[in-house]
Amino acid sequence: MRRPAAGAGLAAAALGATLAAGPAAALPQGLPYRVQAERGASYVLDCKFRAIRVLGAARINQYRVQYRGPTQGNLPSDNARCVLTKVSGPGAVTFTLVKNGQSRSVTAARAGTPVKLTVL
Repeated sequence: MRRPAAGAGLAAAALGATLAAGPAAALPQGLPYRVQAERGASYVLDCKFRAIRVLGAARINQYRVQYRGPTQGNLPSDNARCVLTKVSGPGAVTFTLVKNGQSRSVTAARAGTPVKLTVL
């Protein structure tokens, strides 16, 4: 059985913490994103992008988070294919990506109905 590269788990955990921490700790390059949702609204955000090297130890190509309420941060790549699915709670959930000063948004109004946003 092949063992994962040394530090790969640490690199992925560090990236996850950086993405979740929002703009203050966000990566300097990539796509800024924002999710607007009421406090009780929960959702799943699943983004795939061209593989990138993280902290020199691991390569990742996906970011997935289940969250409740508003959040923002940076995806680590300049391209993304994202799916937003509202799980429960009041109001709609809106996901916005910004690339080259242009923003694109999608809104999930009904629970269980995924919406897609692609920025290449």
